Amino acid sequence: KTTGIDGALVGGIMAIAAVFAVAVIAIAVIVSIFVLNPIEVGCRRYFIEAAYGEVTMKNISVLVMAFKDGKYGNIVKTMFLKGLYQFLWSLLLIVPGIVKSYEYRMIPYILAENPDVMTEEAFRLSKEMMDGEKWETFVLDLSFIGWALVAGITCGIAGIFWVNPYVNMTGTALYETLKRRATVDYYDKTLGGYQNIYGNPGAYMDQAPQDYYEDGNIRDL
Repeated sequence: KTTGIDGALVGGIMAIAAVFAVAVIAIAVIVSIFVLNPIEVGCRRYFIEAAYGEVTMKNISVLVMAFKDGKYGNIVKTMFLKGLYQFLWSLLLIVPGIVKSYEYRMIPYILAENPDVMTEEAFRLSKEMMDGEKWETFVLDLSFIGWALVAGITCGIAGIFWVNPYVNMTGTALYETLKRRATVDYYDKTLGGYQNIYGNPGAYMDQAPQDYYEDGNIRDL
């Protein structure tokens, strides 16, 4: 009898632990979809603005841009589908998931500059911008392995103050480079505007951070 009671007790504890784990995972997913994904878009906007001028408290406020001006729903939906599609492609095999993650790489940047862009259009633009650039971008990511080790050795301190900002600015410069090459027809007036298409940029584009990424090559690493 004692053994039976002990077994039931252990089974009950395991059931409670399983329910707790499921609840934690569900909460984490919900927070990621409705909070972290929109903030990621705001971060992309922050680095885009930082690339073209001095960072001020006004720039920092863009971190929560997705929660303002009625753009939240579209950003949440598009970012959720981005993550969902990557997950589904990963179920086939790891490689297709990785390929799709690079194909969708520019979606947060596109939303950061154009939160009204339709979901289908955001996917199309990102695919167009990354066409023929996936391998080069993968190599670019590999170049940061050494920096990641430095961040790890310093318990994340170097990551906070140097590595993460540098990686994000490099990603922003990559986005600006691919944006100029692509024949897309959306533009953002709040950063100075463009003339018709990204292939014919406005004057502020001359201030792009060329030390990070240019013409498929990494500079000053």
